[in-house]
Amino acid sequence: LGKSNSNMYDQMKSMINKKDDLSNTALHYATQKWPQTTVRKLLQMGANIGIKNHWKELPITKIRPETLESFFSEFCLTSDGDVEHEDFSMTFKYDFLAPDIEALPEKFKKHSSDPEEHQDLINSNENTSGPALPETEPLWYMSQSKEHRHLLKHPVITSFLWYKWQRIRRYFNRNLRFTILFVFLLTWYIFKTLGSSSQKTVKDRSDLSWYISFLCLAITMFFFIIKDWILDMKNYKRNQTIENAATSKENSCSMLMNILLSNWVEAVFIAVNIALIIVGSSILEAVLSSLLVLLLLREMMQMTVSLKR
Repeated sequence: LGKSNSNMYDQMKSMINKKDDLSNTALHYATQKWPQTTVRKLLQMGANIGIKNHWKELPITKIRPETLESFFSEFCLTSDGDVEHEDFSMTFKYDFLAPDIEALPEKFKKHSSDPEEHQDLINSNENTSGPALPETEPLWYMSQSKEHRHLLKHPVITSFLWYKWQRIRRYFNRNLRFTILFVFLLTWYIFKTLGSSSQKTVKDRSDLSWYISFLCLAITMFFFIIKDWILDMKNYKRNQTIENAATSKENSCSMLMNILLSNWVEAVFIAVNIALIIVGSSILEAVLSSLLVLLLLREMMQMTVSLKR
């Protein structure tokens, strides 16, 4: 399994995740019959830790935690330069998390004439219209094993999860804000229309308390929206630096416009909150009807995506 014969090594690497009749890979057999040193070499060649065989067995369940930990620390996490110097850099390798191309359904496979493209796990600057690959599936398997669970705190894993969170943070927070607003307004509407008290002064006092509560909620949401926008601007700047067309630097106004266009949902969200603050509970029914339609559309889209998967 050494690199002395580069051609042989490349051929073995290209077929490292091939399955036999029982859907076993080389890593399955290595974890059952071969020493941990062989398992380590297979991992370095790109063996996937989350492929199931015919009996739904996973190789990771039979890999010793110390083997995986040394693999993460020595192979997946490398540094260059002196830690005290400004040019010190660290390199993270996430290849072992890449889903096996051959094991994926046909719709998930990338059809390309360049074989080198199939070796890439993450390309943060690539915008493709293809379906998302299950990159975090091996981590789910790892979390189910008590012996390996502590490895989720390893810098290689935590950095990968941080990267994934940065990609989904905007959508998670958007859905969370939408749900909170819908539940709050629905509760407000129920108390307003179905309240048991018949006295006008009591109703007005209750409506005022709900309005003040909504005002506090809206201010809190505005704060977190602005916080998300600031993070988006920082990420956008970082991505522009990485891509760096040094010849064409984007000005601040253009960058701000791109951020606003990509966050138009938040802009509509702010407009709805401002309308409620200005007009009050008189437009609750119209706002709730609009939110309900959007909620139904969102659920239908999520069901469509789930059925496709």
